[in-house]
Amino acid sequence: MRKLIFEKETPSGEVLIDLRELGILRWLKYITNRTFHKDGVYEQMITEIEETNQDKILVVINDNSNHGYVKRCYMCVYTEEELKS
Repeated sequence: MRKLIFEKETPSGEVLIDLRELGILRWLKYITNRTFHKDGVYEQMITEIEETNQDKILVVINDNSNHGYVKRCYMCVYTEEELKS
């Protein structure tokens, strides 16, 4: 599994996915889709996703803006083909 982690100061926007070795270069629009209220749950979810999606690409965009959650982020699993299109 490939894991791409971005740090942003906004809950929505765009990030550049640059995996040229796989033929992927594109802007990905995002809006936060996960909030975590307890410590450790974010890390546990990433571990579970990695274990069950070995052949995919995990994109995580952490929202570092001022909010009251332990962690707020966009988290999604893609295949290479999904990111190429």
